[in-house]
Formats: sequence, C-alpha cells, structure tokens
Amino acid sequence: MKKTALLVVGFLLVASVALANTPVVVVGGVGSNVEQLGGLKDNIPGAIAIVPEKMWSLEEAARDLLKRIREAGIDGRFIIVAHSWGGLIARRMDADNPGVVEKIITIASPHGGFGPAFVRFFFDAGDQASQTPLYVIAAYNNLTPKFYMGEERNDGVVDLKSALDLRGKKITEQKVVEGEHTEVLNSQVAIQLVKSWIN
Repeated sequence: MKKTALLVVGFLLVASVALANTPVVVVGGVGSNVEQLGGLKDNIPGAIAIVPEKMWSLEEAARDLLKRIREAGIDGRFIIVAHSWGGLIARRMDADNPGVVEKIITIASPHGGFGPAFVRFFFDAGDQASQTPLYVIAAYNNLTPKFYMGEERNDGVVDLKSALDLRGKKITEQKVVEGEHTEVLNSQVAIQLVKSWIN
C-alpha cells in the first residue's frame, strides 16, 4: 500500500512538472504587434509572442503560425493564448494538426466573424471535431456599435455575439470581462484568468 501511494505521488509530481513546463505562445491578430502582447506575455513565465505574417486564408495563416512556432524552438506540444483574429488562426491550426496544441485560450476573438450572416459563414475555423480544450474571454465596453457589429455590447471591434459564437465547438470555460479590444490584453482580470487556465 505504501509503495503504491509513493508511486501515485511520484506520478503526480512528474505530471505537474511536465504541465508547468508546457511552452506558452501568445499570438496576436490583424494589425497587432509584439509590444501590444507584452503585458500578457510578461505575466506568463517563459512565454513567447508571435504575430503571424499571414492572416488570410485561415489555412495559410495556420501553416504560417505553426512554422513560426517551430522556428522559435518549440518542438513538442504547446499552449496558445490568442488575441482577436489570432484566435481563429490558432483554432484552425489545431484543426489541421491534431494533438499539437494542449489548450487554446482566446481573448476578444471574432469566432462568429463580422457582419451579416452571409459574410460570417466564411469565418468558420473548422475545428468542431477537435478535442483540444478551448477557453474564451470575451470583452465589452459598451461602445456605440459600428456598422459591422451585430449587437450593442462590444469591445469596439468584436461584438459579444461573435465572440461567443463557437460554431458548434465545445467551450471548456468562458468569461465576459469589461474592456476595450486591445486594452483587455493588459486587464488584470483577463491576465489572472489566463494564468489560472494555463495551470
């Protein structure tokens, strides 16, 4: 009995160390830069930040993102924390490369796309069959809706309806926080959520 308990404790320690060492990649979206991701990246020990060079099509952007992650020296599985359009790219990359991503955390991502339904149809990440855990932070600051937004509550770029429209993909956990689209990256509430979900 004592030997079994020691084996279980040893396994749990090894597993927790392995999880703690999973690389974290912070991914930006359209028009972002590495500096904008700094507040989030700097609060996650060892994280790297990448802004994909290619943003469209999602398939091409996903290939570009994985290539850049591998070029950064990350060879095994990793966790992605993605902002805005980077969230859709990360989800597409996961769909195209099963088993590579340990979990995805998105912040202010337009999962449901922009504009009317016939346009939003083209924004599907195609990852409904993926088993990768997905965590979602949606933001709002009650700005006046822009012509392409579907509802009043929005973060200035993405409306809540789109941020929470996962197209049939199961969400592990979601939170709605107050904040503007880019400023939410430095929100202590969002940073603490991300850190808790990483662990």
